[in-house]
Amino acid sequence: MELPSAQKEFVEILHQIKDPATLHGFLSWIKENWFSGDSNLNIGSHETAVLVNGVEAEELLENIAIDLRQLLPMEAQLSSETIVFPKIGKNADCHPATTVNVDGFLYDDRLVDALCDEGKLPKSYCTSCGSRDTKPLTFISHSASRENLAHAFRNLLPDLVGKHILDIGSRFGAVLFGAFAYSQASRITGVEINAELAALSLSMVHKYNMQSRVEVYTGDIRQFAHLVSSADVVVMHNVFEFFAPLDVQRDLWQALRQLIKRGALMLTSPSLEQALSPLNTNIQLEQWVEHLTHPSNTASMDDDDEDSVPEMDLVHLYRVL
Repeated sequence: MELPSAQKEFVEILHQIKDPATLHGFLSWIKENWFSGDSNLNIGSHETAVLVNGVEAEELLENIAIDLRQLLPMEAQLSSETIVFPKIGKNADCHPATTVNVDGFLYDDRLVDALCDEGKLPKSYCTSCGSRDTKPLTFISHSASRENLAHAFRNLLPDLVGKHILDIGSRFGAVLFGAFAYSQASRITGVEINAELAALSLSMVHKYNMQSRVEVYTGDIRQFAHLVSSADVVVMHNVFEFFAPLDVQRDLWQALRQLIKRGALMLTSPSLEQALSPLNTNIQLEQWVEHLTHPSNTASMDDDDEDSVPEMDLVHLYRVL
């Protein structure tokens, strides 16, 4: 909409409000919600409540998280999963004995702090039993947090009306639920290699009436070339590093390099640079993707000094060339 048209429609709205109190309330609402204290227009950071099936998006995701916490162990990993701890790369310091998966979708910072205070979630480990020589445990998350999902779909990605979103390694469905809550994508697809996790996500899809737009497949993503090649947005959150040996990771990335269509968007965490650096895939990133930027996404391209970078800035958006 051009400025003159916007001005005309705004004035027409004002003329339709006959009650002075209502008019005053409307103008106060605009001032409070759309302008910061220095009178600068606050469009970039403004967020309005998103309703999904009559429920606010945040409430929907919180309800799903509550349900899943009752169905999953605290570490949100199943005995049927194969976890492969990296031997090289940025996460090579993660050791099975000192690394804890604290799922970002299920447990927000407030809940993690409460669990630690209650002694239900340890913060550190003893380097020598019986001594006071302790070190902090390493917390990782195999799922995107609810805050990160809201940021990705409301701030980073464009309007997705009529688009197809594919989440590779969808686990119990965090990205699928976020896409349903925060986007108008017409098709939201998850592919998860673990049958138990796929079934769990599908149970939430049906419980919360998301089946009109959300679907879940079980298997290796290489079995679903048609889904990859049709996707307008491909999401990959910590997708392969902890779940496949290096040679399999290499094959998976090379397959995706061939299958993801030109013009598609890729939303990844960590960055593609970090994910591919230890694999020797021979993929030339500068020939494959354009790294898109956003005013609130200020992290370096290789996520250096990750602890000092806000979580939302560890999400990277690319366009396939």
